[in-house]
Formats: sequence, C-alpha cells, structure tokens
Amino acid sequence: MDGSIEGGAPARAAGAVPAMPRGCPHCCGVRLQRWGVTGRGLARLRCGGCRRTFSPATGTLAAGLRRRAAFEAVIRDMFGAGPSSCRRLARRLGVHHMTVWRWRIRVLARCLRRPMPVEGGIVFTRESRKASREWVRHARWPGICPAPPRPRWYTLARGEVPPGGWAAWRVALRLGGPSGAPGLQARFERFLAPFRGPATRYLAGYVAWLGVREVLRLHGSD
Repeated sequence: MDGSIEGGAPARAAGAVPAMPRGCPHCCGVRLQRWGVTGRGLARLRCGGCRRTFSPATGTLAAGLRRRAAFEAVIRDMFGAGPSSCRRLARRLGVHHMTVWRWRIRVLARCLRRPMPVEGGIVFTRESRKASREWVRHARWPGICPAPPRPRWYTLARGEVPPGGWAAWRVALRLGGPSGAPGLQARFERFLAPFRGPATRYLAGYVAWLGVREVLRLHGSD
C-alpha cells in the first residue's frame, strides 16, 4: 500500500504494499543493502548513508500493521458503495471494533492531507462530544473537572432545549469536493446519518472522506 488514497476505484485506493523502494525514505540515499526481514515478513533494507533500516511499508498507511489484508478490506469498505459500521465490519473481518476505528482514523488523517476544490457550500450539524468522558471525569473529580457546558443529548426530555438554544450547538462545515459536484451538501447529510453523530473533533476527517469518495464516484471505477 503506497499510503495514498488516489485513483479511480476503491481497489486502486486500497492497493498493496509497493515493491522495494530504490532509495532510502529517510535520506534518499541509494547505497542500500539487504538487512533480513521484518517481524511482519517484509524484506528489510539498510541505508549505507544514514544507516537506518526500512521496509516497503515504511512511511505508508500500512506501516506497523500486522493484518494488512484486513486493513485493505477496511479501505475498500470506506470507499465502496456504502461504508459499514465499525462493529459490523469488525465481525466480518474477525477483529475488534476499536481496531477498525483506529484504522479508519489513520485513513481519515491521510484524507485530510489531500487538497480538495471547494464547492462553496456550508452545512450545519449538531455538536457532538461522543467518547469525551467529560461527565465521567466531573462525577469522579467534581472539584477538579467542572461540569460540561451542556447536558448529554440523550438526557434531554422531549421538547427540552439545551442552554443557549439549539443554534448555539451547531457546527458549521465547509464542504470540499470535486468542482461541479451538485448536491454535495445533501449527500454529506445522508453520508453522515448512519454514523449517529460522529464526535465534532473528527468531522473534518469525515468531510475529507466524503471528498475522496466523490473523486472516486466522478472518475468511475476504471
């Protein structure tokens, strides 16, 4: 896997670990010698210049992963017809659902590096502090951790309004994507719905994720 999310198809986006590089990824030196294999079965080289070792996975999305085939399956799912939930995909692959989540975050971080043309649309979504544990810390150490500024959404009674009104808890997102992609904002709302409100700190990654999906959709599967 070359670490990029490029090309016209999810399969190409997933790819495979590339062939042995011709130069050192650390110093670009070309005086290389074989240096055994890694614990994951990949050939290892040593640079005669900086004397550091590396493998084909060094500096890629697959670096440090033991289950590369499962990781590639996660990428294909992310950029396929419809992404699965972490738990459903984890059951299918035989891994823990948090493993799938960490792999997705790794891919989203790479998506954020890709420049995307801006469509010029703004969409509002509800602020989310999922998995923040703010209330847990406040209950355990009330003298150190102050109460969060709003209650948890599921504790609000029907018709109850949070402090400051709903408008105070909206997050504005600028959607980027391929130029001329109509209805991108509506597709983002549909895309976000199955994830049941991702944490606000991850929303930029979800926007970039949709942008890459749009590139793949417009360029076809060839």
